[in-house]
Amino acid sequence: MSKSNAKNLCPDSPHLLDESYVDEEVTINVGRRRTKHNKELENYHFVRKEHRYDFIDCNADETDELSFRILKFPLSNGTFEYIATNLPVDTFPLNEIKELYNLRWGEETAFRHLKYAGNMVHIHSIKPDFLIQEIYGKLTLYNFSSCIAKAVTKKDTSKTLHPYTLNHTQMQKFVRQYLIGKVERLEVLISKFLVPVRPGRKFKRIIRRQSADTLTYR
Repeated sequence: MSKSNAKNLCPDSPHLLDESYVDEEVTINVGRRRTKHNKELENYHFVRKEHRYDFIDCNADETDELSFRILKFPLSNGTFEYIATNLPVDTFPLNEIKELYNLRWGEETAFRHLKYAGNMVHIHSIKPDFLIQEIYGKLTLYNFSSCIAKAVTKKDTSKTLHPYTLNHTQMQKFVRQYLIGKVERLEVLISKFLVPVRPGRKFKRIIRRQSADTLTYR
């Protein structure tokens, strides 16, 4: 969660934006109307009628109260990271949350390779059973290509400007061709397609909602 998201989520908690650690319980209220009573609620959020919120009907007077835990801690680059969770503080203290957050990046990387390199964004199936079959097929291909990646001898890049790593998009493509018998020297072919690792590069993270895209050739 970014600093701007934390400000929008908890407008009544300005201390979330200062240079200090934060580990506290926060309550927000969600409603469908901008009445005087609703605006006086703590951290009130108005949901427009064009936005989906299944728990309150449009123009209804009731509100929902949500409570969760906000954590803020500095990273090695000097910026602050914000985390919203419902894990209890007595079981998961701040240091343990930071360790879990660090371990989570491996899963984020795997999901990115599966979604884009494995082409999980575009699906061919429409019926639920075939859709599940396609998802498990792509999961199996990703797991198999990951095992191949661990077995491939990486090229020596000690004398190059940047270290290089395997191109997962090309690798999954070649593994698929290898399984159907179109290529034979899989290790040599994968080693030819490497991508440079440039540490310290920063890109603005664009957060947008994206759903699976079905192919409309039928």
